[in-house]
Amino acid sequence: MPEVWLLKKNRLSIYLFNTDKYEISNQSLCFPDIPLQDIIDRCFAIAKEQGTGMAISQLRQSLS
Repeated sequence: MPEVWLLKKNRLSIYLFNTDKYEISNQSLCFPDIPLQDIIDRCFAIAKEQGTGMAISQLRQSLS
């Protein structure tokens, strides 16, 4: 598996496989131009304030 994502305590950790081990990375190989942690932070904030339905709706809008 070339890339693994872990979400723990509302923080996303991206690990990329490099030769024989996984190393932490700031960005995804699959989505190099998308600021994933910023999007996740925004989704959790919206979900907390306005509910998960609104968070999902905003996520869809931001990715389209």
